[in-house]
Amino acid sequence: MNDSIKLFQGKDALVHSAFIDWCDKHPKGWVANLVKPGSAKLHRAVCRHLRFVSNSNAKMTKVAKYCSADRKELLKALDELGVQINDCGTCI
Repeated sequence: MNDSIKLFQGKDALVHSAFIDWCDKHPKGWVANLVKPGSAKLHRAVCRHLRFVSNSNAKMTKVAKYCSADRKELLKALDELGVQINDCGTCI
């Protein structure tokens, strides 16, 4: 995977905060949310689905998030990993 792709995954608050910070700094960026092995949902970094957490103790990064400012690079990297992508129906 190339250096333009950032992976956020983990249950601790630091990983979650780093992910939110990345989204804030890259409002035109892209996030692939791995919903299950081999399958991801593609979102814009500003998508409301990436900010909604119904339980304040939950962390969005329990599920892996691959992020990039470059959509083509992100899609290429995920294709190389064998991940099937579906677009978010809200933000794309």
